[in-house]
Amino acid sequence: MSRTKKFLITAVSTFLLCIAGFTLFHFELMGLGFTFFILVPFSIGFFLGVKLDWNIFWVIAVATGLAAFFFLLITSQLEGLVCVIMLLPLFIPLILFGLLLGYDIRKRLLKESKNNNIKITLYPLIILLFSGGIEHFFSSKYDHAKVESTIYLPYDAAIVYDFIKSVDTLEGEKSFLMNLGLSVPQKCVLEKEEAGAKRICYFQDGSIEEKVIDIKR
Repeated sequence: MSRTKKFLITAVSTFLLCIAGFTLFHFELMGLGFTFFILVPFSIGFFLGVKLDWNIFWVIAVATGLAAFFFLLITSQLEGLVCVIMLLPLFIPLILFGLLLGYDIRKRLLKESKNNNIKITLYPLIILLFSGGIEHFFSSKYDHAKVESTIYLPYDAAIVYDFIKSVDTLEGEKSFLMNLGLSVPQKCVLEKEEAGAKRICYFQDGSIEEKVIDIKR
């Protein structure tokens, strides 16, 4: 097989495996947890490591497949640039770790039988599927968490309250992440000033619906 053909097969395999992992998430077969962020990239790397030979040419082919996958996510608006940038430091090392581990196992244990090669390739994929189901089962049992954020301003509390309860237009300099594609807030609308009322914040690409649980002017 020519080097060009090997390069294309490796890049396309990487691309399709990433698509497969994202498809499982897209159809809610797994959530944004351990399975998606840890097992998916590791399994992709392991599968490629068991199947392919290790060299710098091969690494470039894998990187090309990853670049094509992330480009597809951004251009199809399935994910934003910020999400992709935040994912890379976690995703890439785990793929590389899977690559090295898969290659090392094949080199040490699977020289004699091709059947063993096939079996060891399927193990992480089976674990991946079961892990997604298990994580889904336990995710519904998570406790609600309370998160508070505080900022101190040199103004009377009542004045600040009137300014932030409803905001017709949000203006100001965009942060670094907003310039990279993080959704930009536009306005917030409070339905009424009482517990149980809705407060909807509108962004460039959607909205967040909040429920008022307490009011302290």
